[in-house]
Amino acid sequence: MRVDLDSLTKKTREYAQETLSLQAAASVLPDHIAKFAWNLSEVTAEGYPGFRFHSGADLVDDIENLCIDSAKLAFNANYANVQALSCSMANIATYSSLLDVGDRILSLDLKHGGHLSHGAPMSMAAQLYEVHTYPLQDHVIDFDLVRDRARSVRPQLIICGASAYPRSICYKTFREIADEVGALLLADISHVSGLVAAGLVQSPIDYAHVTTTSTYKQLYGPRGGLILAGSDHDLVPLNKRKPIHQLIDRGLFPGFQGTPDFRQIAQKALALEEAQTKEFEQRMKRVLRLARILSDTFRGQGLDMITGGTDTHMVLVDLSNERVKGNEVESLLESIGILVNRNLIPNDCLSPNVTSGVRFGTNIVAYRGLDEKSIQDIAQIVVSTINEATPAMRNEHKQIVDSICRKFPLNQTCADVV
Repeated sequence: MRVDLDSLTKKTREYAQETLSLQAAASVLPDHIAKFAWNLSEVTAEGYPGFRFHSGADLVDDIENLCIDSAKLAFNANYANVQALSCSMANIATYSSLLDVGDRILSLDLKHGGHLSHGAPMSMAAQLYEVHTYPLQDHVIDFDLVRDRARSVRPQLIICGASAYPRSICYKTFREIADEVGALLLADISHVSGLVAAGLVQSPIDYAHVTTTSTYKQLYGPRGGLILAGSDHDLVPLNKRKPIHQLIDRGLFPGFQGTPDFRQIAQKALALEEAQTKEFEQRMKRVLRLARILSDTFRGQGLDMITGGTDTHMVLVDLSNERVKGNEVESLLESIGILVNRNLIPNDCLSPNVTSGVRFGTNIVAYRGLDEKSIQDIAQIVVSTINEATPAMRNEHKQIVDSICRKFPLNQTCADVV
């Protein structure tokens, strides 16, 4: 039977409209960006602006240069590579650019909130490099422990950044540790890049030798990645002959990618331009405000949270003392129209398919413009679900979720409701 793709994509859009996504690793791609530059994906032009391996590239050179300028302005960076198709690809290209096979990496343990691409055992990075990890201590980054690990391991690269850590990170201290042991520092800010661009959390740009991010998690852009560098962009690392920015350019192309997607680059440029606006800053403030209300409501209802709260968009609930598991809460909430994801917590004794935690994020509900009462209602529903809501209560919860979705439609921007 032939699949009706038009029907399926329409249903997907309707589903997004009719559900509340509190998934921390996601945002929204606005229609005006999604529809932008539709014809550019058919352009083939390997290389970089001014140095292409195909003819007829002058216009896409201009587009890529505009995107580079927007990225540098948005993050106050000295260097930007905008071709990476994902942040994972940006990370891998950075490793290959700055390291030799067998070099040592020190990164946050995946089970404590790190990311697959930071050298988890199943990743390609773990097959090429000697990966060591640091855990959280009492659920937070203990810099004395990180320093001890770094002194013991003597890594060539330290990675800071996480996929499940709700607190802000002190990049300055990470740089001090990296300098002490002669390591380069990579900051992956995929989860907080919008907050960084808005100046609401510390920027790593001039502390890390290299900074990477995705463009879809919190920048409300297309799926893709960026590689950035600040004052160290022209530093020549030990055992290398070229500065960091040249090494990374060559590491991405021809190292790991061929032709870039110029539609994606044009969409990144538009998203990065908008990330420099007052409206974007207001949206990021709403992201923080809703996350803190969510956290405060959970705490007031007796739920445990990793680190006890949040400094970012993320709230990580600890279910180890509850009767339900992460996968069960995820499924129950999905049945009433709330989308979250099960997540490991530090020292979790359950598998990644089950987990003792649930991760929440407020990027999408901030975009929809939810108010304080609505996010409090959602938090109360979550608590009730964890405490074993009855079928009648779940039906009432579904009606509340439906009402919030209608009140705050997905096409409404933060600028409309500030």
